[in-house]
Amino acid sequence: LHIGMYENEIDFLDLFRKLREEFDVEKLTVQSGGTLNATMVRLDLIDRVLLVVAPALIGGKNTSTLMDGVSLHSTEDLFNVCTLELVQAKPLEHSYLLLEYKVIKKRLMGSATILFPSQD
Repeated sequence: LHIGMYENEIDFLDLFRKLREEFDVEKLTVQSGGTLNATMVRLDLIDRVLLVVAPALIGGKNTSTLMDGVSLHSTEDLFNVCTLELVQAKPLEHSYLLLEYKVIKKRLMGSATILFPSQD
C-alpha cells in the first residue's frame, strides 16, 4: 500500500507520472464524473473513452454531464476541446450501446490553457 499526499489539490500530472515511473502502471481505468473527466481530459491524461449509452433521457439545467467544470470563454480556450475518433460501437443487452473512442491529443496543436473547476 502506497499513500500519496498533495497539499491543497491532487496534482494529476505528478500522480500519473509516479504511477508510470515508480509503480510501472501501464494501464489505468478511471470511472468518474464530469468534473474529474474534464480535468483529466484537459491535462491530456486520457487515451481512450468508453461510454455506455443507456436508453433513458435524463437531464436538466443542473444535471451533471460527461464534461463539467469551467466553460470555454474565448478562442484560446478552444485548445480545451477534445476530439475523439470512433474505435467501435457495440450493441449491448436491453438496448444499451457501448461506444469506444480514441482521444486525439490536443498537445499536437500547441500548448493548451488548462481550466479547473471553481472551488466556490
